[in-house]
Amino acid sequence: MKMENLVPDGSPILLPALEQSIVAAVLVDENDCVLFFNQAAERLWGYERHEVLGRNMLPLLPESLRGVHGGYVRKNREGGVAKVAGMSREVLMERKDGRQVWAMFSLSKIDVEGRIHYLALVRDVSDEVAMREQNRMLLIAEIGRASCRER
Repeated sequence: MKMENLVPDGSPILLPALEQSIVAAVLVDENDCVLFFNQAAERLWGYERHEVLGRNMLPLLPESLRGVHGGYVRKNREGGVAKVAGMSREVLMERKDGRQVWAMFSLSKIDVEGRIHYLALVRDVSDEVAMREQNRMLLIAEIGRASCRER
């Protein structure tokens, strides 16, 4: 399918669609500088876009990944096996205010005329993680009670 078929009147819809998405979208160029940071990304990270656009994306990474990130990206850009590109995973990330939130993080490798970019789509899943943990604790408590009744 041609791109023109996705927009019947020829209007540029993809950028506004990404901007208005409820999922945080961050586009990073071949130098790890932020090219795009939508409204949902502002809400999720707590940064205003003027604080990140044109700057290195390192402050957006979880503290635990900052030391190894450069090596992963370099290897991936050079054609190596992707550590995170093409995958979705939950990560504990830090907001600008230092608060930690669980996020579902999906990363796509984008080749634009031989220049490798990355698009991250991220959503807050803190409530889902908390619910899973609560259910796990309830199950452990129930198993403990059942074990005590058997004695």
